[in-house]
Amino acid sequence: MPPKGSGSEDPKVIHRATNSIDRAIGKQIKHHRIAAALSEDVCAGKIGVSAQTLGAYERAKERVPASHLSLLAKALGVPVETFFERPEAKPQKGRGDNVVPLLRSRKRQPAGAASEGQLLESFRAIDREADRQLVIDIAARLAKPCCSASGS
Repeated sequence: MPPKGSGSEDPKVIHRATNSIDRAIGKQIKHHRIAAALSEDVCAGKIGVSAQTLGAYERAKERVPASHLSLLAKALGVPVETFFERPEAKPQKGRGDNVVPLLRSRKRQPAGAASEGQLLESFRAIDREADRQLVIDIAARLAKPCCSASGS
């Protein structure tokens, strides 16, 4: 192996081990990719990596570079901070997971991945910006508790 700093190291050999944060981020990436109805190949193409690399990110076999998190957020139509929401599983103690905890997930009713993907796909198909804004306004209004279907 060449001496450290010689410029000929293989970056995949030298990377640090993944931890609970990497596992949580990988789960979020996979969840939102499936919700967006994107295959590994298509999603990987949008961020300029192979499907194998994206799979390694999702399984926390490789750490996700910050630049790829930004590209993933854009490709999946979610804010970057979505990847840092707290997962349901607890970190395992004693495995080098002494890291800052992830953000708590926002409280929301779970929707089926299929319906989320369908909604996102339909939204992306809207050409006119005014129509997109109308959909956003309607969704925001429906999300408020005061505007429920009960007419309160």
